[in-house]
Amino acid sequence: MGVEGDARFALAGLVSMPGVHIAAPRLYFSGLISAGETTLSFTGEGVSPQVEGELEGGITIRSGRMLAANDQDGVLVGQGLAQSLHVEPGSKVVLLATLRNGGVNAVEATVRGTFSSVAKAYDDNVVKVPIALAQQLMKVHGVHALVILLDKTEE
Repeated sequence: MGVEGDARFALAGLVSMPGVHIAAPRLYFSGLISAGETTLSFTGEGVSPQVEGELEGGITIRSGRMLAANDQDGVLVGQGLAQSLHVEPGSKVVLLATLRNGGVNAVEATVRGTFSSVAKAYDDNVVKVPIALAQQLMKVHGVHALVILLDKTEE
C-alpha cells in the first residue's frame, strides 16, 4: 500500500470514528523563498486545502484567498514575510529546500493570499502550501503529523 496509501487509510479511519470532526495531514519543512532579487528563509507547512478553512480559525486572510482544493502550485504567505518579499496575490515565488539525503530541490509557486495571526514571528516566517506541493518539494510521500479536531474537547 505504501506510506501515502497508509496515510489516506489512517485519515479515513480517523474521521469515521465517533467524536472526530476533522483529521488533516501536515508536512513541515524549511528552506529559502525567493521573489525577484530577494531571498529569505522560511518555515513551511504542507496542509490539506480541503479542510484547512475549518482548522485555521487562528489566521486572518489579509489579501487574496485561502488555498482551494484544486490549488496545485498556490501558497499562502505570512503577512510579514510577504511584505519583506514584496509579494501579493498573483506573485510568483520559488521555494528551495534541503532534502533528507543532502540534495536540494525547488518548486515555483503562485501566491494565492497573505495572512496574519496573533503571533508576528509566525507571520514573518511561515508559508502554507498544499500537502502535494510540499511532498513534491521534499521528494517524500508521507506526512509528519495528523491534526485532529474533535467534536467536543472532553473527547
